[in-house]
Amino acid sequence: MNHALFASLRRSLLPLLLVLAAVSAGGCGREEAVAPAPVEWPELLRFDGILREAEQLVSAGDTVAALTNRQLLLEAGWAVAPPTVPANVADMEKVRPLLGDLVSKLNGLAVSSLAPEKLEEIVLATRPIVSELFEASGVERSRSSGSDDGMGTTDALPKSRGGPSK
Repeated sequence: MNHALFASLRRSLLPLLLVLAAVSAGGCGREEAVAPAPVEWPELLRFDGILREAEQLVSAGDTVAALTNRQLLLEAGWAVAPPTVPANVADMEKVRPLLGDLVSKLNGLAVSSLAPEKLEEIVLATRPIVSELFEASGVERSRSSGSDDGMGTTDALPKSRGGPSK
């Protein structure tokens, strides 16, 4: 009689156990799609905003104001360095050489006897490097730091009190 009771329970519980086993096994190996953490690089964002201000000054012909404020640009640029690169950048292999290119431009900007024309050349040549750094790192530009669409500025550099000079 015990054998008959056991057989009856086995037939009624077996489908339930199979369903429970399938449900629990299906969840074990499955990884839920988790959005990757956004790449945050505040030093790059800050430099981008200050560079945008310098670009506006040299584009307006106000290289005197840009020269006066280049120390701020240099400090912000040198902060975009290997120790500040976020661990989760999109493509570190592309970021490394771009950092070298940026340092090269900043070193040119640091020359004490920098001519206004050379300042303009360096500032404008730095933009493509910064744009590539954004792309390679996966950092999203914020509205406050500006973007290639020309929206937003940081007003980091004071405007010149005089007229354009070159």
